[in-house]
Amino acid sequence: GHLGTGVLVRVDDGVEVHVKDDVGAHHHDVGLVRALEQRLVGFYGVFMKKDITPDIQMQEIKIIRYLDKMAVRRVFDNILSNATRYADGNFTVKLTAEGKILFSNYAANLSRVEVERFFTVQTAKESTGIGLSIAKVLTEKMAGNIDAAYSAGYLRIQVIFPEK
Repeated sequence: GHLGTGVLVRVDDGVEVHVKDDVGAHHHDVGLVRALEQRLVGFYGVFMKKDITPDIQMQEIKIIRYLDKMAVRRVFDNILSNATRYADGNFTVKLTAEGKILFSNYAANLSRVEVERFFTVQTAKESTGIGLSIAKVLTEKMAGNIDAAYSAGYLRIQVIFPEK
């Protein structure tokens, strides 16, 4: 079937994910605290299995952004699945009152190549980065910003969704 216009993003194991151009056609007021909490709960089993105790720092306030709820979910899932793949026992999630979300984890075994190619896509044959391409495409389609940095063994990913 025809998926319409959009961007085809290859992810783990050669699976192609179609990111439709209509991301944004389904915007609603999304509470960032709730959206992030739901995804962290969704990953609870994975954290336990990997012996990771997440340190979650969130303001108990409403931080509302006008976003595509399913796209936000995919962004968080993409980041969290990467974190659980690379984290060495610790993982911090911090959501500031301004709506800035910081994910950081100790990941001593990341190679320089993986770090240099943060947002590149992984293909079936070879992994060419840490596979945050979906998060990047979707965040930018919602006028957000995503950055990644690696220093002193820590991988830090920052996502900002602007106020409408």
